[in-house]
Amino acid sequence: MSEVADPSQLIRLRPKLFIEIMNLLGDQISHQAFGVWDRCYCRYKQ
Repeated sequence: MSEVADPSQLIRLRPKLFIEIMNLLGDQISHQAFGVWDRCYCRYKQ
């Protein structure tokens, strides 16, 4: 799971691609991964 939710990797992905990956992962994992994405993306924008 740590491989899936690696912030440094997620930050480089385009949001559209990330959403496609979340759909493949399934609801539970994608929800956690999106939480990581959201925190990292907000931090990245600041």
